[in-house]
Amino acid sequence: MFRILLVTAASTVLSPGAFGQTLTVSGACPGTLDLAATGFAPGESLVVLSGNDVGNAALPAGPCAGVETGLSSSGFALRATTTANAYGEWSMSPTLPAGVCSSQLQVVSSASCGVMTNTASLSDTPAGPCDWEDFEDGMWPAPGWTAATYLTGGSITNSIVHGGNFAVMDPDWHYDDSSVRVGDTLSAWVNTTGGGRIYLGFDSDASGTKSFVLAPNSGDIRFQGNPAYDYIEMNSLSMAIPTGEWVRMEVQLRDSVTAVGRLYDGDGLLLGEVTDVYSTPFGGGGVALRGFGDTVIDDVELVCAP
Repeated sequence: MFRILLVTAASTVLSPGAFGQTLTVSGACPGTLDLAATGFAPGESLVVLSGNDVGNAALPAGPCAGVETGLSSSGFALRATTTANAYGEWSMSPTLPAGVCSSQLQVVSSASCGVMTNTASLSDTPAGPCDWEDFEDGMWPAPGWTAATYLTGGSITNSIVHGGNFAVMDPDWHYDDSSVRVGDTLSAWVNTTGGGRIYLGFDSDASGTKSFVLAPNSGDIRFQGNPAYDYIEMNSLSMAIPTGEWVRMEVQLRDSVTAVGRLYDGDGLLLGEVTDVYSTPFGGGGVALRGFGDTVIDDVELVCAP
């Protein structure tokens, strides 16, 4: 857990947690990191800053010019201008090179001067995911995956891959023996021509799953309940779905019944987010996958909460 550093416009250091804004970083640098800031007002204007170390560099311009941050003046830079979502949160999943891994990051309100998160070192991240499937065994089903129904389709491809040499194309429902728990984040890189759907299942076992669905055939992202690997439609968000390119699906279990699904483009920019509350608590089941209509799935990653 990173140290909380909150600063007022008069540069007074407040006690930890005084405002409650936090920044967390998960993943391994160099590589794809999950950045998440919470505790802001819905729609609040934010800036993402970096520095070579912690310090007290001041914002150089804007309505909060002169307010001290928690970052050093060495390497101090504006990395992004954004807004908090309806839950007062911001997230991004950039792929970073080794040269920036020693940097510190901070998210600062550009509307409420002095409201900011802790500083977070990009190098103080976990060693990597707690579970990973890259399909590099070159077979489907890959070792550890079980067909959920009598349908056992799917094939390995080496012509459309995100990383390595192989990915899986149009798999029927299969689940593994991992355990997705509250606080965990599950993701997969996916590619579709636009005519089908891709399902990223969680809390999965032989009796069914719950899933975050990329649905270019209906122009949305959505959640489903999938008892017995059937489907019950839940919340959805209408949006344009990129086709013919790699995008990243991500689902996070926020609490025992709430799941947040996010879609990122290949540069880590958030394209859309949908949240759903399930009627029964998550039980710690594993990961499940399904795709149809010329879909490809690669680099499935489970990052476990501390």
